[in-house]
Amino acid sequence: MSEAIRELPATAVPHGEAVTRTRDAEPAEQVEVSVYLQPRVVRSGGAAARAGRRQTREQLRARRVVEHAADISAVGAFAARHGLRVVSAEPGRRRVRLSGSAAEFGAAFHAQLGVYDAGEGEFRSYRGALSVPESLGDRIESVLGLDNRRVARPFLVPQAANTVIPSVAASSSALVTLAISAGPQTARAPRRPPAGRAAPRRPRPR
Repeated sequence: MSEAIRELPATAVPHGEAVTRTRDAEPAEQVEVSVYLQPRVVRSGGAAARAGRRQTREQLRARRVVEHAADISAVGAFAARHGLRVVSAEPGRRRVRLSGSAAEFGAAFHAQLGVYDAGEGEFRSYRGALSVPESLGDRIESVLGLDNRRVARPFLVPQAANTVIPSVAASSSALVTLAISAGPQTARAPRRPPAGRAAPRRPRPR
């Protein structure tokens, strides 16, 4: 009797209306996938947690080696049943990397892998959510790599700390120069003529 399966909602891939499935994925295409394990809650807390201190990276890695030993073993057995190979197990990152063909991954995760097109190039993907045996449902958090569409990322050019935008620099320099040349603006009293000399008469308008 086959084991019951469970869907992993976090693995569902949304496709917009512009995305179309053009054909099935090549069965022999080699694929590498990262299986991320569910985080485990430490019941005892440990000495560092009881003392209210944050764990170091080494302590966290050592803790996860113990916490995820059974999870990694279960994922490895699941992979072997479907002809998949364990590339690496990284308990510190809660990750198990698997490799195999598209056909093997499709059978393992109950997915119909295909080639999709959104108008900007083809990519491999699937519809709906992936499924795993019920015994792995509480062990696996997500599965990345079966969908290999490109994700747009911002391109930032690093600049020196004292670099400013030219337009801002020009306007700032102009304002500083103007302020220096103008000097402080203070009110001046009108000049009085020297003693014994009459003030000059202003011409009357004709």
